[in-house]
Amino acid sequence: MMQILRAVALLPVLLVAACANQAPPPRGVPAHVSNPDIAPPATPAPTPLANVKPQPVVPLPVVDELKRQQAQQKKDADDEAQRLAPYQKNLFQVFRLSETLAGFKPKAKAVGVYELAASKTGKLRLALAQLPNSPARLASGSYVVSLDLAIDYTEKQECIASACAGKSEQFERTTNHSVQLALNPKNNFSATATLPLVDVKTTSASPNYRSSYSNLVLTVRRMTASVAKVQE
Repeated sequence: MMQILRAVALLPVLLVAACANQAPPPRGVPAHVSNPDIAPPATPAPTPLANVKPQPVVPLPVVDELKRQQAQQKKDADDEAQRLAPYQKNLFQVFRLSETLAGFKPKAKAVGVYELAASKTGKLRLALAQLPNSPARLASGSYVVSLDLAIDYTEKQECIASACAGKSEQFERTTNHSVQLALNPKNNFSATATLPLVDVKTTSASPNYRSSYSNLVLTVRRMTASVAKVQE
């Protein structure tokens, strides 16, 4: 009985000693508290700047060289335009104009006039190119060549219906066209344009008639070349 009483009396002393032997938590670090209701802290998402690649920096000497080249190209184009200016009244000394679809041929001893005996195509294709022996050789600038054209021709409307087969009428027609062609180093200063050969407003739309064209004369009334506007 006395031993039991002594054991009970020593129990508080043993508990105090056990608590004293435990190591205290580090300073500034709170003791771990287990609480299943508290979610663990979320991992912060990376900032958008982390995926942005830095833009390459162009070295200053490269920028200076580009500016120098651009300035030289502008000077060359300006000088070229000045060399072209004296030929504005007769650009056929600089350019060759031909027709490549209907079959027009240059008229002898006439500048800017083309002839065709007959055609059924209804279209023509103009081809403009720099002459190989041009006195104002183009190499740097960009230009827009404007053409004012007139086409004179005879239209024959022939009836093909059974009620009037063989009957026909002839009309003298003239059509006018304005065409612009872009010439630059990228297309080697050559360009084409396709346009109607005749005035479709005057051609009969009736299925009972068939039209044909003869005595065609294509005349270039005016040709001008201007420096193309450069888009900034």
